[in-house]
Amino acid sequence: MRKLKAWTGRVWIVAVSDEPGAEPLGAQRRDQAAREIEKIHEHPKVKEVLQHFPDARIAAVRPTARPEGDDEAADEADELREDGTSR
Repeated sequence: MRKLKAWTGRVWIVAVSDEPGAEPLGAQRRDQAAREIEKIHEHPKVKEVLQHFPDARIAAVRPTARPEGDDEAADEADELREDGTSR
């Protein structure tokens, strides 16, 4: 309990039960990451890139700083400069 509290800053209590518990947090995070990668694979622009680079793979999905529903910012972010960097 002391180690868990030191590592997480939260008090932990262990109780024995016959009921099944939830998946471990690591497994939950891995499952969520796999679902996000599957969702990204369905995006038309990602599909197009993967056609040109068939051996490429998506290793991780990270959130952007752009707020949800900001279509104008999304359009601007999709535009690329001549050197291939985003505006």
